Amino acid sequence: MTSKTLKFASEHVAPIMEGRKWQTIRVGRDEQIRPGNFLDLVEADSREVFATAKADRVVRAPADWIASQESDGHRNYRSTGQLLDHLREYYPEEYLSPQRELSLIAFPDPQQAPGYDLELDPREPRPEEVAYRGE
Repeated sequence: MTSKTLKFASEHVAPIMEGRKWQTIRVGRDEQIRPGNFLDLVEADSREVFATAKADRVVRAPADWIASQESDGHRNYRSTGQLLDHLREYYPEEYLSPQRELSLIAFPDPQQAPGYDLELDPREPRPEEVAYRGE
């Protein structure tokens, strides 16, 4: 079975691996993800798989409903406006409104990918890359 890919900004990698973040809110692009799908969690800058997981729950609902929910595994929002402002950082080209359907994807118990070193800053070159370039 092929895995689906979820990309994450660098600042989300550690919270995911530490078990503090295990849900993500997505706009439109990840509608193909369904419960039971295997997921490759990818650090967006390096494009490296940092963990694998299984989608446990996928809820598609309007932004105003998602913003109103208390949630473990994801930050909570004081208002729909706060959620939409946060999503605009990741989806600047998307039209976002309180009625916009979003996907809330839960992926409990992610497993660190073989060969991924959480201690390395993903924005820095990996040691093998530096050795290859002769730095």
